[in-house]
Amino acid sequence: TSTSTTLNWMTEFFNTTSNPVGHGFTQSNLDNDFACYTFEPKANMPIKIIVLDNTCKGPGQPNYAAGCLDSRRTNWLRSELEEGQRNDKLMIIAAHVPLLPQKTILDPTITSLSLDDDHALLASLHDYPNLIMWISGHRHVNVVTPQPYNAADLNDSPEQSFWEVETASLRDFPQHFRTFDIRR
Repeated sequence: TSTSTTLNWMTEFFNTTSNPVGHGFTQSNLDNDFACYTFEPKANMPIKIIVLDNTCKGPGQPNYAAGCLDSRRTNWLRSELEEGQRNDKLMIIAAHVPLLPQKTILDPTITSLSLDDDHALLASLHDYPNLIMWISGHRHVNVVTPQPYNAADLNDSPEQSFWEVETASLRDFPQHFRTFDIRR
C-alpha cells in the first residue's frame, strides 16, 4: 500500500532544528494520519486556535482547488468548537481553504462538498458565538469577509457572526508575515 501524502507532509515537520518540533503536530497525528490540532497561544488568554485540515483527500479527489471535510474531520471540528464554547474561549479556525472557495469558479472537474454542504458548514459555525475568525490562504489574496449570522439583517445577533480573513502566501507580494490584532 502507498503511504499517505498527508502523513509524509506531517512527518517533515519533525525533521527540523527549529521549535516547536512538529509545528503543532504530535506523534498521535502521525499514528492516526490526522492533520488537525489545536493550541492555545497564551496560557493566561482564553484563545483557542483550531488548525483544520480541509484539503480534499482520497480517490475521486484529484483537484485540490476546493475544500473538503469528511465526517471524521467534521466531527472533530464540532467537538473542538463545543469544548471551546463550553470553556468560554475565543476561537479562531486556521484552515488552508476558505469557506465557499469556489463561488466564482466554474470547474466541472472539482468533486468537493456540495454547495448545500458548504452552506450547512457555514451555518453550523454560527452556532458558536465564541468563534471570532476563520483564517485561510489558498487563493493567494488579501481579503476580509464578514460572515454575518443573518446576512439579511446585519444587526441581528452580531455576537454569532465572525470574520473570514484570507491572506496571500509569504511568497507573494508584499512578503510580510501576518499578525492579527484582536480587540474588543
